[in-house]
Amino acid sequence: MLSVLATAFCLGGCAAPRGVNYTADGYSLNTYVKVTLYGCGSQRVADEAVKMCSYYEEIFSRTSETSRLYALNENGSLDIETEEDKRLADALKSALQYGEMTDGALDITIEPLSSAWDFGGDASVPDKEQLEAALKLVDYRKVEASNDRILLNGARLDMGAVAKGYIADRIKEYLIGEGVDSALIYLGGNVLCIGKKPDGEDFLIGLQRPFGEGNDVMCALRASDLSVVTSGVYERFFYENGKLYHHILDPDTGFPCDNGLLSVTIIAKDSALCDALSTACFVMGQEQAMRLVDGLEGVYAIFVDSEYRLIYSEGAKEFVQE
Repeated sequence: MLSVLATAFCLGGCAAPRGVNYTADGYSLNTYVKVTLYGCGSQRVADEAVKMCSYYEEIFSRTSETSRLYALNENGSLDIETEEDKRLADALKSALQYGEMTDGALDITIEPLSSAWDFGGDASVPDKEQLEAALKLVDYRKVEASNDRILLNGARLDMGAVAKGYIADRIKEYLIGEGVDSALIYLGGNVLCIGKKPDGEDFLIGLQRPFGEGNDVMCALRASDLSVVTSGVYERFFYENGKLYHHILDPDTGFPCDNGLLSVTIIAKDSALCDALSTACFVMGQEQAMRLVDGLEGVYAIFVDSEYRLIYSEGAKEFVQE
C-alpha cells in the first residue's frame, strides 16, 4: 500500500521579514496537518488551531467508534442535540447540496464502497457480488437532514470528500476571530491562505507532480485569501495483477475512476467547496467538469492528465507563477 500524504505545500518566501511566526503541526484526519501564523497571533492560537482537527475527527471519522458519524451510520439516524451533532448536520447538508450541484458525482453515501475497497487498510479488489451489494446502497438522495434530525434510510456516509475543507474553513474562522490576518492552514492536500504574506506578496502553493517525490512540483500557484485543494490518484492506491487501483471511486460503477486524469486542483475562497469539487470534478472527467467550473463564479480548476499536461479552466492560468 503506497500513499502520499500531501499534494500541495508552501514554497519559499513564506517567512515574515520581521516579527515572529508561530507554527503548530501534528497528524490527524489520516494526514499531516500544519498551521503557521505569520507575524501575528501566538503559539497558543496556533496550537489550538491544530487541536481543532482532533475535535473534528471525533465528529467526521467513519472508523472511530466514538465519533458522531460512526454513531449515525450504526443507528441509521441521529437526533441533533449537541454542538457536535450540529456541526455534523451542517457539513452534511452542504455535502448534499454539492451532490445536487454535481448530479451525484459527489456522493457521500459511498461508504459501502469505501469499506469494500478498504484503502485505509488491507486494500484489494472486491469481488463482484460485494460491489453489487454495496452499489445498491449508494444514493445521496436517500438522506434526509433537518435542523432536528438526520435520517439515512438505509444509506451509510463517508464524509472524506468534504470534511477537511469544512474543517479548514472552521479553523480560518477561529484564527480570524483571534486577530490573525496572515496564515497558512495545511490539511494534507488542502491548503487555505489567510490574507497575504507579511511583506504584501501572495503565498506560493506548489502543485505536486503526480507520483513525484518530495518537492517535485509542476508549477507554483499565487494565492491570497484562497483555498487550494487537490485530489489525485497518487494519494492512496495499490497494484493488483499489475494494474493500479486508486481511492477516487465512481459512485456509478463502484470502481476507481478511469478517465485519463491524474489529479484535479480547485481554487476558490471556500475550502469546503474546493474539497467537494476536487473529488466531484475528478469523477465527472475533464470535459464535464470544465463546463461546471466555468459556470461557477470565483471557482477555478487545474487538471493534470495521464500525459502530465496541465489543463486550465477559464481564468485558472492567471494564478500560475511565471
